Amino acid sequence: LVAFGMGGSFFLLTQHLQFVLGYDALDAGLRTAPLALVIVALNLTGVDARLLPRLGTPVTIVSGMGLLAAGLAAIATLGADGYGGMLFGLVVMGAGIALAMPAMANAIMSAIPPEKAGVGAGVNGTLTEFGNGLGVAVLGAVLNSRFASLLPAVAAGAGSLPAAVAAARTPEDREAVADAFSSGVETSQLVGAAAVLAGGVVAALLLSKAERSSQEAPAA
Repeated sequence: LVAFGMGGSFFLLTQHLQFVLGYDALDAGLRTAPLALVIVALNLTGVDARLLPRLGTPVTIVSGMGLLAAGLAAIATLGADGYGGMLFGLVVMGAGIALAMPAMANAIMSAIPPEKAGVGAGVNGTLTEFGNGLGVAVLGAVLNSRFASLLPAVAAGAGSLPAAVAAARTPEDREAVADAFSSGVETSQLVGAAAVLAGGVVAALLLSKAERSSQEAPAA
C-alpha cells in the first residue's frame, strides 16, 4: 500500500502538473524530485535506524504510513491550484516513506530464516511492483470516473483531458474541463490517502499481535 499510494500519486501528479498547471515534461519531472530527495536525505542520516528501536516496528510503520497518507491528502487539498501545496505534500510523503519502508523491510527479513533471505527480498520487490501497478490502475480509474462525471455538456464523452479541451468551445468550457480534471485528481489522492492510512493501521495491529504472541510463547 505504500507503493500503491506513491505510484498512483505520481501517475496523477505528472498529468496535473502538465495538463492543468502548464509545466512541460522536464519541469514536471523536476517538481516531483523533492519526494525522492527527502527519502535519500533521511535514509542517509539514519533517522529511521534511530527511531525504530525506540518506537518499535508497529508504531514506526503506522507513523510512516500516516505521514504518507497526510502528504497525499495535502496534495489533494492544497495542490490543486499551484505548486506550493504540492511541494509540502511531497515532502511529507517522502518523510513517511523514509520512515515506513526500512521498518517494513526489516520486519520482512527478520521473519524468515537467513537461507531464505533471497526469497524474502524477491517477494518484497514483487509486492512493491504490484502495488505500483495497482495504484496506477485504481487511482487512475477513480480519476477517470470523477472527471467524466463533471465534464461540461460540450465535452461529454471525451475520453481524456486533451480530447475534452479540444471539444471545449469557450474559455468558460475550458476552465470547466480543467476544474473537472483537478477535482478528479483531488478525489483520487484522497482515496489513496484513505487506503494507505487503513493499511498502516492494519499492519500495526497485526504486527503488534504477532509480537505479543512471540513474547508469550516461551512463557507457555
